[in-house]
Amino acid sequence: MNTLETRIKMVLEETGMEPVDFSRASGASISVVSQWLSGAIKSMRLDFALNVEDATGYSHVWLMIGKGERKQVRPLSFADLSGMEAQLLMFYRSLSEEKKHELEAIANRMATELAAIPSVANPYPQRDQFGGKLLTQPAPAANKKKA
Repeated sequence: MNTLETRIKMVLEETGMEPVDFSRASGASISVVSQWLSGAIKSMRLDFALNVEDATGYSHVWLMIGKGERKQVRPLSFADLSGMEAQLLMFYRSLSEEKKHELEAIANRMATELAAIPSVANPYPQRDQFGGKLLTQPAPAANKKKA
């Protein structure tokens, strides 16, 4: 059953939040959160849902009515990047398609090697948020001209 109660419990479980954390994130009192969790209150105000979305990324529409994507994916912008990340992106965009494929292959090899080291926390997501490709998939072979 897709109720507000089950959706909030899912958010708590997936984020590791406690009800008091959810209260802070939403702006609702702990009493209201407790009533959501018990099923006594069956709806959420828009302002509370938007606050939770801002804090956790869970879609306010999904929280309120259980429709649509659960997580709100916010596209990246240059404002989200560090100086080095922006420089790397500008460099990447300046490359030819062939050089981009070569660089992607190198990055994928590095990601695979780092993922195999138990003491290194893998900072790479399993899927990129743009194309849904596995990070460690081999880059497509560049068109090579025969000499």
